[in-house]
Amino acid sequence: MLSFRLVSAHSGPKPGDICLVFGGDGDYIEVPSHPDLSPGKIGALTISAWLRPDTLNFSKYEGSGYVYWLGKGQNTGDSGDQEYALRIYNRDNTREKPPRPNRISGYLFNPSGGLGVGSYFQDELEPGVWIHVVFCADGRVTAIYRDGGFRRCDQYQPITDSPCAPHFDPGAHVPLIVQPKSGSAPLRIGT
Repeated sequence: MLSFRLVSAHSGPKPGDICLVFGGDGDYIEVPSHPDLSPGKIGALTISAWLRPDTLNFSKYEGSGYVYWLGKGQNTGDSGDQEYALRIYNRDNTREKPPRPNRISGYLFNPSGGLGVGSYFQDELEPGVWIHVVFCADGRVTAIYRDGGFRRCDQYQPITDSPCAPHFDPGAHVPLIVQPKSGSAPLRIGT
């Protein structure tokens, strides 16, 4: 179960505050698509959220042991409208090499989907403890922050002399480039 709280950027959750709670079995919020929710409109995006995972191993999960907790995108291939997603991996994740226990990550995608480029942090988490996550994309790099502290940045457009990590297409050994575009998919929170 994940809990989210909508707050200003300068205040954290307080005891007794009302928050959104998602049980992991069909609970989510859906916001209709709007260009202002897309990094493709102005080339930048910032998502800030307080979240509290009440469990660190999820009974239902995607792919290699992660759950999406926020994202915009639903179709893939030629009719794709993938844009971005934030996820958290199971604590007992051992399917990935290297393992990704409780990794929290944000990714940007090309409209067709496939491999994305994003940033992450991988810390030991405690069930029931609030954390503040900020994911940013500025037109060239993504960055992720935890509890106000910068953790990592990654290139989705080639940049020379950048401190941010480049990503490579594993088959072609060339830089993986993402060109975000506004799509028609809704923004979903808690899926």
